[in-house]
Amino acid sequence: MLELDRVSTGYGRVRALDTVSLTLGAGHTLAVLGPNGAGKSTLLKLVAGLQAPWSGTLKLDGSADLSPLDVTARVHRGIVLCPEGRRIFTTLSVEENLCIGGTALLARPGGAQRMREGLERAYSLFPILAERRHGPGSALSGGQQQMLAIARALMAEPRLLLLDEPSLGLSPVMADEVYATLAALKAEGMTLIVVEEAAGRPLGLADTAMILRNGRTVWRGAAAAARDPDLLQRAYLGDHAA
Repeated sequence: MLELDRVSTGYGRVRALDTVSLTLGAGHTLAVLGPNGAGKSTLLKLVAGLQAPWSGTLKLDGSADLSPLDVTARVHRGIVLCPEGRRIFTTLSVEENLCIGGTALLARPGGAQRMREGLERAYSLFPILAERRHGPGSALSGGQQQMLAIARALMAEPRLLLLDEPSLGLSPVMADEVYATLAALKAEGMTLIVVEEAAGRPLGLADTAMILRNGRTVWRGAAAAARDPDLLQRAYLGDHAA
């Protein structure tokens, strides 16, 4: 479904990703791990269209070149980002936040009906959002705001959902709830890329994993193999880690 071939990018003169490659099949989940500043969020921005590549190629479905497409065009192709820090509109109601996520649907055939169906699905996945639908986003807890951020992304009917630190700042109980929802989406056949600094939960969800350090891929393979503590220590800290 998604293929990146030796992609590099950065900010100003600073290289944030250096010749990174990956292949992700439809329906699969990829965990992207690594320490702070490794380039994980930049990778998601690159796929979503928020960051332009300096070199290399990005392809969707085997042949479609993503590089010329802006964020809106990529959303219409089914690539949707759930950003780090949730970034909900705190002064708007829960339902208004969800409707903003579904704006792209209105340009498609049957858009209004699909918007209604999207709201029904969001409330089915996250019943607390149904209870709070008319209240402001600011009244939600951190975990509930993360649920709203994921539900808002789902309103765009993604084929490929990009999640940047979905458990950041959450209690263990709320993080488990979020990952239970991601597991349900995976079971439905959705393709996921999950970025996290902590490895435990994403490796339990993912089929494959890659570990970035200083913008380069230092390891990739089956997610089960990445659970080795020694491998994680070397990948995060370097071969000379104690």
